[in-house]
Amino acid sequence: MKTKFLAIAFLALLPFAASADAPSYSYFDVSIQQGTFDVPAFFDFDTDGYALKGSFAVNDNWYVQFDYTTMGTDPDIGDFSEYGLAAGWHNEMWFARFGYASAEEPLGSDGSGYLFDVGVRTMVSDGFEFNAHIGMSDQGDFGSATFYGFGAVWSFSDSMGLSFNYDLRTVGDFAAIPGFDIDTTGYGLGLRFTFD
Repeated sequence: MKTKFLAIAFLALLPFAASADAPSYSYFDVSIQQGTFDVPAFFDFDTDGYALKGSFAVNDNWYVQFDYTTMGTDPDIGDFSEYGLAAGWHNEMWFARFGYASAEEPLGSDGSGYLFDVGVRTMVSDGFEFNAHIGMSDQGDFGSATFYGFGAVWSFSDSMGLSFNYDLRTVGDFAAIPGFDIDTTGYGLGLRFTFD
């Protein structure tokens, strides 16, 4: 069901590919995040925190990107955090990135490894970007994960805009709770600062 939804989102973007300019790959984004941390049939926590994300264009097609997210839980079992550093390629619509990912979470598992992500970013209209992505990561004891989501950016000036994201992830091989998968959701609202 979730994969089908993402495929529909990708197809919905195709009509915009020929006419849209490429979004900027040089930006800094800070956002407030909320979501859930769920082990089916075991426990379900609400989460909230913040995320930082930056991207820097190296040339017309290559960029580097970092991200950092920290979240607390309700009921409180501690905080978990993730960060990543990746290099990527893009054209007017499509992007791909590959890099390093690390995570720490309150149940005692942490790890680091790789991430791979592909997706679309397109300007639906002047000043309005829509994006979607799907990827995978393997972070040692934290487990292997598939993740996907979508977002939007509304630019109200040449250098500033409002950003929105909605992301889902399933983590398997989780060392702290063997035999169980973790499902997480996250959505956020933030400010994006663009510097071309």
